[in-house]
Amino acid sequence: MLKFTNFIFFTLKSKNFVRKLSLDRIITPETLKEVIDKKIDQVKILDCTYTFGPKPDYETFMKLKYGKFDKLMKESSESKEKYLEQHIQSSIFFDMNCALYPGKYERFSFYNKNEFEEYPKLLGINKDDHLICYSRGSGGGNTFAGRCFRIFQMYGHKNISLLSGGFDKWKDYKFPIVNGEEKKITKGDWCGIDKNDIIITFEELEKKDSYGKCIFDKVGSSITMLDARNEEEFENSHIRGANSFPVNKLINTDGTLKSKYEIMEIITIKKINISNPIITYCVTGNLASLLSVILENIVLLPNRTYNGSIYEIEARDPSKLTS
Repeated sequence: MLKFTNFIFFTLKSKNFVRKLSLDRIITPETLKEVIDKKIDQVKILDCTYTFGPKPDYETFMKLKYGKFDKLMKESSESKEKYLEQHIQSSIFFDMNCALYPGKYERFSFYNKNEFEEYPKLLGINKDDHLICYSRGSGGGNTFAGRCFRIFQMYGHKNISLLSGGFDKWKDYKFPIVNGEEKKITKGDWCGIDKNDIIITFEELEKKDSYGKCIFDKVGSSITMLDARNEEEFENSHIRGANSFPVNKLINTDGTLKSKYEIMEIITIKKINISNPIITYCVTGNLASLLSVILENIVLLPNRTYNGSIYEIEARDPSKLTS
């Protein structure tokens, strides 16, 4: 059942009564179907499908493509082809290759707020929109929706939901799918704020305190660092002191996300210290983002995401990794 909160705002000419949608952070296909059927204003559905490719050359990208969203949005990709073949009605293709860029050390780096703002505007997103993210493939169809969720959260957007189980779960319900481009988009007025407290950088992790200790030194004692990859990858190489906490263990076989009770049970079994500050990581920041979203919105555990993850550590200081 959809919920609404009521509020009044005033214009210079008249008084207007507005019904504002209130959605849970994690939603089901039934809820999304109801949103679409009711044609509720101020909702944008984002298809966050992504297919990995080789990292573009950093220097070439910075010189020719950095921040040139008009140009980047015209590029073809396997991800875009999947969207064009079939997607949820009225959804907009959200391209990770536009929203993020290949950094010097990171596989995916964040634009600063002022630069990033142009991309959501070109997608027709407005500052008061409620965003619903879905994807397909990795992590039961949740991984890149989680990445998109975390991106917008980092730029201060508050009204965001993730479709549990993604596109495949939507199709399981035999709900309508469409193909091709959506109708022409009117440029939005989206703007962000800096909310970098949910992300942690390599520089912050390395910064020494008054006792000469950095966060890397405290992992396993006063800092809980969770590795979102599978256990085999963790055993091959991980940050010293980190806990293996595969995000795929938090996902049901049908792609839906597990309940708070089920996740807390896994936390207890794995003896994860949740009283410490929590940091998530993986290889490139994608699985870590999904893990962060799950912990924060299902288990209600605040945490920070290390975006650079192992990819960056291997480039900058592999001595921080162990097996």
